[in-house]
Amino acid sequence: MSQETPVRCPCGRLLHDPASRARGVGPVCFRRLSGHTAPRIHIPAPNMASPHIPGQLAIPIQPRLPDA
Repeated sequence: MSQETPVRCPCGRLLHDPASRARGVGPVCFRRLSGHTAPRIHIPAPNMASPHIPGQLAIPIQPRLPDA
């Protein structure tokens, strides 16, 4: 049974991904070191009290007549 030597990022986190292990830096530190500081997108949860959802079509429902 072979055990891989643990590889740590400079910040101290253990690296599990093969690409991160080869690079020696995890994804979070890589973004910081490369200067990539794109903000994370936060999409708020819809307000369930309001039945209207922006962009949703309003389809009128006609009452069905009983079969004769």
